Amino acid sequence: MPGIGDATLDKIKGDVSLTGATTMPAKETMKEKAVEKKEAVKEKMTETKEKASEKKASTKETIKEKAADVKATVKEKAADVKETVKEKAADMKSDKAAAAKAKADAKKEAEKAKADAKAQAAKEKADAKKAAAKEKADEKKEAAKKKADEKKEDEKKK
Repeated sequence: MPGIGDATLDKIKGDVSLTGATTMPAKETMKEKAVEKKEAVKEKMTETKEKASEKKASTKETIKEKAADVKATVKEKAADVKETVKEKAADMKSDKAAAAKAKADAKKEAEKAKADAKAQAAKEKADAKKAAAKEKADEKKEAAKKKADEKKEDEKKK
């Protein structure tokens, strides 16, 4: 062989051993192999498609189940939240009612206390007026009596 030395050729001959006549396979055999290979590829594709479909269906089913579980959980939480909100609203209503009642009671109490204070102040004012009037009247009486006594003394002196 051109380009290959004798030593290399000997090594190759030692590695490769050919026995018998070398012939090309018949064209039919190649066609049969091609058809077989084609069918094998088709079968493999069909199997792959089936597996993919099964996996897809399984995955779809799993997703549906998980979605249903999540939906149920969300529904439960929403119901819990709704119930809590209702309770708080009821508490707030009763608290508002209680607060409004307490406020009204406090307002009434304040108005009553104010009215009582006004009445007490008016009474004290009236009592003070009476006392002042009485004192004034007493002073007038005393002054008149004193004047009368002085007049008597003046008459006695004369």
